[in-house]
Amino acid sequence: MTRQGGFDPRESPDGKELYYLKKRNASEIWKLSAEGGAESPVLTDPAAQTDFAWWQPFNDGIYFVSRVPKASPEEDRIQFFSFGNKNIDLIAPTSKRVSGYGGFSVSPDRRHIIFAQVDQDESDIMLVENFR
Repeated sequence: MTRQGGFDPRESPDGKELYYLKKRNASEIWKLSAEGGAESPVLTDPAAQTDFAWWQPFNDGIYFVSRVPKASPEEDRIQFFSFGNKNIDLIAPTSKRVSGYGGFSVSPDRRHIIFAQVDQDESDIMLVENFR
């Protein structure tokens, strides 16, 4: 459907638009009408400081988690971009980083947001011997 590809596609609740990232971990969200036509950027960070890894479109805007490198390393921000007035409103800061493995979802009535947070970020190095 897109002219130059895309990642992480999301359908609008009314099914009229397809939203997607132009690149993985991109700072741009694009859209394309389900009826076809030209694709266009919807939400971009020209300074490329925001990683739109977690987001969800609604008919009137997009909820997203912004990971801003210059912010506190312990904090992400849940925000809403309005298609109508083009404003970005802060919904809530998080007390810890949002996990890349847990997803992000806003309930249809917008009363609840669910996401996984990073409480501890560690790894174990394992040694496996005598395998074939």
